[in-house]
Amino acid sequence: MAAITSTANNTISTVVKELALKEPLIIRISRNRQNIRLSTIKTKKDAILSGFDWLANLIICEGELTPKTIIFCNTLNDIARWPIT
Repeated sequence: MAAITSTANNTISTVVKELALKEPLIIRISRNRQNIRLSTIKTKKDAILSGFDWLANLIICEGELTPKTIIFCNTLNDIARWPIT
């Protein structure tokens, strides 16, 4: 069995307990990677969607070669409120 996560540094003991792992091999690798970056863009609520113009243009230009991108929202309600056009 493998339990893989990138965010459980402070909860490894909980994961081990909940999965009833006995003497697990725990491998920790630095999260600091050159190919990962964190960017934040502060926008007003009425301009949220236009804040993604860069991503839309990248997808148009690169298509399937677009780098993997994660968009984080605080809650599912934040995502659900966005108008889909």
